[in-house]
Amino acid sequence: MSRSPFKKRVRSTSTSGEPKILDPSSVSDINDAVEMIQYKIEGKSPEIAIVCGSGWSSLPLPDQVHAEVDFAELFLPKSAVPSHNNKFVFGDYEYTTEDGTKQRAFICVLKGRLHPYEFNMNTALCSLPILIMARLGIKKLILTNAVGGSGEGGYDSKTFVLIDDHICLPALSGFSPLMGIPTLKALGLQAAKEDKFVVFHNDTPYRKNVNEALMNHWQDDEKMKVKRGVYAMQGGPEFETPAEINFLLTHGGANCVGLSLAHEALVAKYLNMDIVGISLITNTKNDPEEPNHDAVKSTMEEGSECFENGAKLLNKAVGLMLELPAGNA
Repeated sequence: MSRSPFKKRVRSTSTSGEPKILDPSSVSDINDAVEMIQYKIEGKSPEIAIVCGSGWSSLPLPDQVHAEVDFAELFLPKSAVPSHNNKFVFGDYEYTTEDGTKQRAFICVLKGRLHPYEFNMNTALCSLPILIMARLGIKKLILTNAVGGSGEGGYDSKTFVLIDDHICLPALSGFSPLMGIPTLKALGLQAAKEDKFVVFHNDTPYRKNVNEALMNHWQDDEKMKVKRGVYAMQGGPEFETPAEINFLLTHGGANCVGLSLAHEALVAKYLNMDIVGISLITNTKNDPEEPNHDAVKSTMEEGSECFENGAKLLNKAVGLMLELPAGNA
């Protein structure tokens, strides 16, 4: 196989002997990363992408790996958070359709993500994987993460929350990822769209028809704890104070809170991607123990109930995303 010209081109722009980190505002940088991936996957087209948040990377996705692309190969920065493996994984994945038949799809899985608090709240930089996915032609996206829950109304530990809407505090505070990325026209994704005004107009970024179908499927399953709800993203890296928890989860309209995902959803919505968001509650405000990342990882460790349920939930979500008509109806 001939060597990709990607590294030679990007390294030629580096300084002081260090590779240049990709610039989220640079169309050429994004295109370089896309070209590298296309070279690795031999021109195949992923049908759907899954972003694995904390703990979720332990799931066997895809079940037949075709190619792996490390963030370093794309000159993306690396997350230092445990369980985030900093790579794209491409391959075949078997999912179950609504009528129970088995189908296979070529998918993209992001094993780990970039958290804004690790990179000076540069939400645009941390949304680069989503931009790359869109330029690869991916139109369907499942975002996952681990969160703290209210502990009220069923939003307890080991409950999966299907996100109906979000509160993105970083974006509301002046750190919108849309400020630092190219326009759709520049990216070649929508010729007529030159501004970055994303209008929701009583809508949300998330596929409510998929959420409804998932709820209907598991409503009578006592072993699968699933709720629909509102997710709040704060900047981190610190966890919330009692007053902040009270503000967000009691008075603010949110059912769970975390440090990721919403900035990616905003960019994906801007890029006209269909989005499903799934949060796993790993602790609640009523827990006697302090929240910590080890507890997050252990909740989804292989062989656990959440591991099995998470795999089932994602499998069903993939099938519904590929089968149901696009839109939030």
